[in-house]
Amino acid sequence: MSIDLTPLTDLGPAQYLGFEGGLYTDGKNSRPSAYEGAGVTLGATVQPLDQDGRPSPRGKIAMISIGMSNTSQQFSEFIRLTNADARKNPNLVMIDAALNGAAATEIAVPYGDYWIHVDRQLQGCEISAAQVQVIWLKTALARESRAFPENARLLQRTLRSIVEILRTKFPQLKLVYVSSRTYGG
Repeated sequence: MSIDLTPLTDLGPAQYLGFEGGLYTDGKNSRPSAYEGAGVTLGATVQPLDQDGRPSPRGKIAMISIGMSNTSQQFSEFIRLTNADARKNPNLVMIDAALNGAAATEIAVPYGDYWIHVDRQLQGCEISAAQVQVIWLKTALARESRAFPENARLLQRTLRSIVEILRTKFPQLKLVYVSSRTYGG
C-alpha cells in the first residue's frame, strides 16, 4: 500500500502536524558546522587502547553495533566489506553486538538481557569495555501504539537513555553514530 506523504527529510521548513521537517533545525538535513567540528575533533582522539583503556600501539580500537535485527544484518555486511579493504586500520576490531528482536525500550534497561548479550560479544572477541570508542546505534520502538508526536518523543527519551548507558558502560567512548530504521509499517 502506498501512502502519499512527504518524507520528513524532504519537508524543509514546512511542517507536519506542527513540527518542522528536516533532521536538524530550520528544516535542514546537513549537520550544523559545530556538530561536524566536534565530531572531527573527537574522531582524531580515537587510538588503539589496551584492555585497561590506556593508549598502546598494540592495543585495539573497538567499534560495536547496538540495535536490533536489521542493525545486525547491515553491520555484519559492513564488517565483511571493511575487513576486505586493505586500507583498514589493523588495530580496528568491529563487533556486531546488535540482537534480533531488541527494541529500543529493551536496550534502554541498563542491566537487562541485551547488555548481557553485548558483554558476551565483547568477551568472545577478547575486547574490554575500556577499548570501545565508536558505536553505531540503530534501533526503533516495537509494538507501540502511541500516535505522533508521543511515539517520537518516547523514542527520543529512549535514545537519550541508551546513550547515557553507553557513556557509563564504555568509559573511552568517543563517537556514537545514530541512525534511524527505515519505515517498516
